[in-house]
Amino acid sequence: VFNYGISNMNSFDVRFAKEKGSRIKLVAEIRKLPEHKFSLFVIPRLVKPDEYIFNVDDEYNGVVVQGQFYDKQFLFGKGAGGHPTGSAVLSDITARTHNYRYEYKKRNFYQQPDYSRDHLIEVYLRYKDLVDLSHFDFESIAEKYTGPEYNYVVGKISIDNLYRIRKLLLKMNVFIAATGL
Repeated sequence: VFNYGISNMNSFDVRFAKEKGSRIKLVAEIRKLPEHKFSLFVIPRLVKPDEYIFNVDDEYNGVVVQGQFYDKQFLFGKGAGGHPTGSAVLSDITARTHNYRYEYKKRNFYQQPDYSRDHLIEVYLRYKDLVDLSHFDFESIAEKYTGPEYNYVVGKISIDNLYRIRKLLLKMNVFIAATGL
């Protein structure tokens, strides 16, 4: 699963998000794809004020669930910090001690979907050197900026491409955030 955090984010990225009327949030997303497939990835995301998770801050987490026969549902609560984390760990240890198994019984009646990284998302990529940009195989580029300090592109790229260069990303002076999915 492609997993990219916020450790490379800097003030240029925050300013870009602010100019676009957004905030940057670290988001885990699972998306249903055609042909009985799904995609799963974790990436910073530019979030607009009309999105549920826009005001989720500090030790709080938010989960947005959208089903086939209902609109979106939003769950919100403490999910980080000493007490919530300790509570979750204690709950897992207790469940394990009592041989409790988490299960989803409906999955026994349906075909399991296949995981796929063959999925395009739109991203903002901030980079310093053209050499770094050359590692990204964009399908299309909607916006491009070249400046004295940093450069950026906004374009569509596959999760598979990001996954293939995941180790290289740690060595580059870049930051990636999904824009609109």
